[in-house]
Amino acid sequence: MITQNENEGIDFDYNLNILSCPDWDDAKSIKEAVRIAFNKILRSQGLNDAEDSTSSITTKPMYFKNTPEIEFKIDVCIVTKNNVGEWERLIHEKTGYSGNDRYFWNVAPHSKDYQEKARTIKSVPGWWDKVRAKYLDRKNLYLRKGDNNHPSFVCYIEVINDIYNTMRQKRIF
Repeated sequence: MITQNENEGIDFDYNLNILSCPDWDDAKSIKEAVRIAFNKILRSQGLNDAEDSTSSITTKPMYFKNTPEIEFKIDVCIVTKNNVGEWERLIHEKTGYSGNDRYFWNVAPHSKDYQEKARTIKSVPGWWDKVRAKYLDRKNLYLRKGDNNHPSFVCYIEVINDIYNTMRQKRIF
């Protein structure tokens, strides 16, 4: 999802779905492999390395030539679907001492079938615009509250569920 508040910075949130890997329990190696590959691509374009955030890999601010006053950032959230159909995101719990840091998969609440729900919403003209607007409102609400328990991926799933349920109640599909 790409969002922008008026003339503020542009935020591109991307969910990288890991389909398979040699060791699901080695979450640190998974995140490092993604970060290293992403940095290789960024460097090839003359850009700075991304940082390892708690629930994503985040680029340093970038700027477009035609609008150098507007900041652009990319957040890559590493996700996977578990064996019961729920979505999990890879978390790096930082302690201040890297030897004590924890990497783990965290289940996103109410995430089962969110992709199918998103496809259904997109299939009905005009409804995806409602997702985009509500997503931006929801993200801003949590940011204003200083709520760090609702990262972009969780906001996205909440909004997909809300809009999907509204469509069902209105018998849109």
